[in-house]
Amino acid sequence: MSHSGDDDTIIQGAVPAEQVGDYDVASPESRTLVTVVGTILGALVLVGVFLLVSLAMRDTRVESQVIDLDGSAQVVLQATNADVRLVPGDGEDIRVRAEVDESLLSTDFELRRSGDAIAVAADCITWLSPGCGAEVTVEVPDGVPVEVTTTSGRAEVRDLETDVLVRTGSGDVVVGGKLATVSVTTGSGSVSSRDLDAVELKVVTGSGDVDAVLVEQPYALAVKTDSGDVEATLPDGERTYQVKTSSDDGDVTSDLEDDPDGEGLVSLQSDSGDVTLAVR
Repeated sequence: MSHSGDDDTIIQGAVPAEQVGDYDVASPESRTLVTVVGTILGALVLVGVFLLVSLAMRDTRVESQVIDLDGSAQVVLQATNADVRLVPGDGEDIRVRAEVDESLLSTDFELRRSGDAIAVAADCITWLSPGCGAEVTVEVPDGVPVEVTTTSGRAEVRDLETDVLVRTGSGDVVVGGKLATVSVTTGSGSVSSRDLDAVELKVVTGSGDVDAVLVEQPYALAVKTDSGDVEATLPDGERTYQVKTSSDDGDVTSDLEDDPDGEGLVSLQSDSGDVTLAVR
């Protein structure tokens, strides 16, 4: 019996529609992979749309409050994740101005007096509401010492011409302008200054970097960090210093001459970071 060549001819080298190379696109594994990839891509698109809508709906409200010192000898500010900035103020009262950012989800902002302390809180879900939070500016009466504590919020202190104590968990710290004695402690936040004029600067960090530029010669500069880099720049002047620079596992460079009888003290130490001391 004869057969039509068109019916029975098998083209050599042809690949079935269900197979590409050595991969069977019709197999259960391939269908599962396509489903998983499609689900992930769909989720990413939804998240992207949500974030774009959240950014488009971003809004800022301003809250202000005047707080009487009421005989307190110092300003104590306790913040959680709010960013705080302390600047000189006029008069004898503390003036607080908060810019509260929120978008698709609201930011729960609270400012209250807690004993002798001013408590600030700004709670929001940052990964669902990008840009949310609060920036708080506190005007401090002239000559009143300041103590600031945050968990993850950034702290900035400028031109108060008084004693300053700052503690943060993971928030960065910026100090600048004319201050008296400055003490900063952070867990993992960095510490920086670009135009600091202070009698004394003491910094202790866990893993944060320290970059301090002083425009006037201090009496004392002491920095200790476990794993961060330390960079310090002092102006040239008549005051001489007892200088101690060290790192267990980092490079150490110093332009400042050590004077065992110097009236000032410079001590820069890091366990594993680099240490750099420059004189300009």
